Amino acid sequence: MIEGNNKLTKENTKDNILLVNINRSFKKAVNSNGIVDPEILYWATKESWPVDLNQIKNIRYICPVYKGKILETFELTEGTCWYFAGVIVTERKTNKRYGFCGHPVAESIYNDMDVSDHLTNHQWLHRYLWKQK
Repeated sequence: MIEGNNKLTKENTKDNILLVNINRSFKKAVNSNGIVDPEILYWATKESWPVDLNQIKNIRYICPVYKGKILETFELTEGTCWYFAGVIVTERKTNKRYGFCGHPVAESIYNDMDVSDHLTNHQWLHRYLWKQK
């Protein structure tokens, strides 16, 4: 259960981060013993997201979220540019998707934080959070 005092807010956000919902792919990252495989979690997080390249140019960390909780924090590899990961075509629109290269951050302040206040009633894919200026 998520602790009430462990909520991520604008006041305690120290970096530019991108939250990505991995609710659909989380089960693939859990082995038969219920333990999350870090490599599969990374692959579930790294692509493919319909992000705005102009908005993500200042992102430093990407955090996979499962049921309102940050599972891990990945730092973009220095010099990384986001790479094209494909196109999703639906009846309504065409979305270009992008991925990133990064590595886990040991002992990140964001891990296990409650981000449920940043969710909407709609199926969300990603959410930008910006540091205070």
